[in-house]
Amino acid sequence: MQNQTIAFQGTHGAYSEQAIYSNYPKSTKTLPLNSFTDILQAVVTNQANLAILPIENSVAGTVLSAYDALLDFNLHVQKEIVIPINHYLLASKNTNLDKIRNVISHPQALSQCAANIKLLNLEPTAHYDTAGAAAYIADLKDNQTIAAIASKQAAEYYNLQILKSNFADKAFNQTRFFILGNQKPPYNKTKPYKTSIVFTLANKVNALGEVLTIFSKQKIDLRKIESRPSKHSAWDYMFLLDFFGNIEDVNIRHTMQEIESLTATFRILGSYITS
Repeated sequence: MQNQTIAFQGTHGAYSEQAIYSNYPKSTKTLPLNSFTDILQAVVTNQANLAILPIENSVAGTVLSAYDALLDFNLHVQKEIVIPINHYLLASKNTNLDKIRNVISHPQALSQCAANIKLLNLEPTAHYDTAGAAAYIADLKDNQTIAAIASKQAAEYYNLQILKSNFADKAFNQTRFFILGNQKPPYNKTKPYKTSIVFTLANKVNALGEVLTIFSKQKIDLRKIESRPSKHSAWDYMFLLDFFGNIEDVNIRHTMQEIESLTATFRILGSYITS
């Protein structure tokens, strides 16, 4: 599709925008919005064709607020994108590192740089977005006591000085994104697929074990399983599960039907080309 608009949470220079342009042409229009809910709503109302949602980081884990927002909408995962996250410590021009006392960024970025923040004896403060933190620093102009953690693109976009490169604690820092849309994506048998599902279980002994046994018997490769409070009642949990395969495969379809019969609620978030 030509002239697509893809919504992302944050401001220009965000890692989500970087992920978009790693997989889509430069002619793609990006729509920055304030929250995960806003970007998903933009797709529902056709303000955007697609939305990009960061769902997991290789260091900090699942982006829980992103999953919570996703589960409130009936959108379909189109594909996953994984990009390396290279954090930079940014400040106003002509700032000396030894003057910095505070650092701001998205909570995920602060978590991914926690050891280096502590090493520099900086006081971290959460901001709604990495690039938004860079924009905030740019607006302060001559304040040389505060820095932001963001991308190199954000440094260039907001004309900031790079104080430290490779600021993340781990070199294998990567983030996984979902591209979401209103329609199910077409199935291409030549491509590798993952499927993501979410379900809750009846209150009985070994309910989860029965579900996992089915995957084992069918030799389906599970990639991730995680529990989250269902938010419907106390101590009730939903399970997020990723596995290799596409719902259009006969074996996968039959397996999903069997699993659905064992669950209290069941939803397929999408079958999508894996990166």
